[in-house]
Amino acid sequence: MQDNPCIAIFLDTMPQNRLPDPPQVAGIADDFKIVVEAAIIPISTNATRVNIAAKVAFPSSKGTLELSNTDPRVNPIVKFNYLASESDMEECIKMSQLLSRIAKSKSIAFFLGTSRQSKLMSTQDLKQFCRENVRTIYHYHGGCSVGSVVNRQYHVQGIKGLRVVDGSTFSKSPGTNPMATLLMLGRYEGIKILREREAKP
Repeated sequence: MQDNPCIAIFLDTMPQNRLPDPPQVAGIADDFKIVVEAAIIPISTNATRVNIAAKVAFPSSKGTLELSNTDPRVNPIVKFNYLASESDMEECIKMSQLLSRIAKSKSIAFFLGTSRQSKLMSTQDLKQFCRENVRTIYHYHGGCSVGSVVNRQYHVQGIKGLRVVDGSTFSKSPGTNPMATLLMLGRYEGIKILREREAKP
């Protein structure tokens, strides 16, 4: 089980009343290892903040997913082990430095209508900063991997008539929101199921 470590920061110093806006453009840095995007997110019924986030695209740290019992209504035990590997920590440090440079840029200051921010985050101990601020970007993957839990046709092994088609079957989730990929995969598998049914006498 894996999840991409993410660092997110608010760019504006005070909440404002802008229209919420999801990420429109993604930046890719460090030889495809870091993905950066920004959004205007609501924090109350009449206030928003400008948020910028980046994730490590190919984490090496792995976690675990275990069933606590056989009751499907009980949540499983999930542990992601964010930044457990030294390579992931090094990427998080680079990612934090990149976010700091972006936040202090003239372009961001112009967009926010404020002066350039001279200091946004502590640079004394970026490892500690990463440990304290790492979060999810909701691109979990690997908990239901092809060849282990499901076969290449996405059938759950050992259970008749059940398939899984979602991000848990991915071995990597390097880009931004994987929704389009999942919708395409779901449609493809749905068409296959319909054709299989039509072929039966």
